[in-house]
Amino acid sequence: MQRAINPQVPNMFGQVEQPQQMQSFISAVPVTCLEEAKAARIALDGSMSVFVNIQDGEIYTKQLSMNGLAELKTYKLVNPQENKIEYVTSNDFNGLNQRVQNIENFLNQLGGQQNESNANDASIQPTPANAKSSNGNAAHVRK
Repeated sequence: MQRAINPQVPNMFGQVEQPQQMQSFISAVPVTCLEEAKAARIALDGSMSVFVNIQDGEIYTKQLSMNGLAELKTYKLVNPQENKIEYVTSNDFNGLNQRVQNIENFLNQLGGQQNESNANDASIQPTPANAKSSNGNAAHVRK
């Protein structure tokens, strides 16, 4: 009969047994494409296999999932300079603002009414009479 090793209980020689720990290490296999990583065999013990694609700047990890299927994940190196944010210059903004004003003026001349948005006007509040139309549709259309 085997007995479980308990590190707190001394063995028959009076020594305390320490459980051995397995050293974990990562082994990276070089591949040239994702298809090579998909086709590669992996360990059946659930440990993670790592594949490195230096050419495309990608790392693939593959391991068995809880349902017994191989799960493949892709990690891609992103160069921070590629995600550079570009801001609009004040000249471009002012030019677009002038174009919008020209369009509003043109529309005012055509229709004879003001076509500016009143969405930011806090003094305009909906009332029950104009909040819904008689058919229950909340949209109001001017003709």
